[in-house]
Amino acid sequence: MTIAHPTVKKALAEWQQQLQEMTNNQCVLLVAYHNAGTKVSVDQIIETVVSYTGVPVKLVLSKSRKFKVALARQLIAYFLKMYSPMTLVQIGQLIGSRDHTTVIHSISRIKGYLQSGDSDVCTAIQHIDKMFLNAPETSN
Repeated sequence: MTIAHPTVKKALAEWQQQLQEMTNNQCVLLVAYHNAGTKVSVDQIIETVVSYTGVPVKLVLSKSRKFKVALARQLIAYFLKMYSPMTLVQIGQLIGSRDHTTVIHSISRIKGYLQSGDSDVCTAIQHIDKMFLNAPETSN
């Protein structure tokens, strides 16, 4: 039976931590990169997120706090901020008369999911982003 030296164990633990952080950062970097020339309309953002999540627009605009509904709303806020010139107040009004601080919270939640490496949210954002990049360009 071989017992590794404490220094080796510590170095291995640090290496594993760095590897995990690199994996998490890959997701953040992959999603943070988007084609700056891509034009996505507000309607296209809403329709794409609603289509992907399966949450009807009526529910997204409602006061529902169910996870799936809130996540769809947060994704819409995130993509509106990424792809449109809309202000936080305008985004809040669009997604069910929400306050601008709620929009800030929504965007922060999505960024938090990305930084934590949440695979479901990373996958959703990557797929939705690809849908925008593959869609015909439209104007707002």
